[in-house]
Amino acid sequence: ASAMLAQAGSDATVHLRGDADAYDAATREISLCASTYNGTDAASMALACHEAGHALQRAESGIEGGASGAVRTASLACWALWVVALVASLVFANGMCAMATCALWCVAVLCGLAPCRLEADASRRALAFMRSVSVPAVALAVSRRVLRISLCEHLAAAFAPVQILR
Repeated sequence: ASAMLAQAGSDATVHLRGDADAYDAATREISLCASTYNGTDAASMALACHEAGHALQRAESGIEGGASGAVRTASLACWALWVVALVASLVFANGMCAMATCALWCVAVLCGLAPCRLEADASRRALAFMRSVSVPAVALAVSRRVLRISLCEHLAAAFAPVQILR
């Protein structure tokens, strides 16, 4: 990750901290868990470079603090309003409340999907960097799978509230 940031001229820093891998746009710090930070395998490199990809996104967009946090907050607000609208439509048996419930549900799902584009872009940047430093094809294939699984986790999280409808 440090090499990727240096190649791009980023001022973000990488630290061994916490139990998850994350980029904090407000402090411009990449926090990596011990297994990623100390890892020498393709998966660790892919995950670290993925977080560096987020740092490069922020540098290119110029958005301080990152946009994904605002999108997640909007998504949670929509889900909260959706629950209120659902209860109101059930209590009052009102068609307008039912329409509002459907609209809020759609907006909340779309807000949940928005960060997935950022995740896919960060993964694309990670793989491009790994190719540029001549990571072997087998390791790239493993990295691609690891990053695809990570994206699937984000997609699952976007649709998790849909389980309420079951």
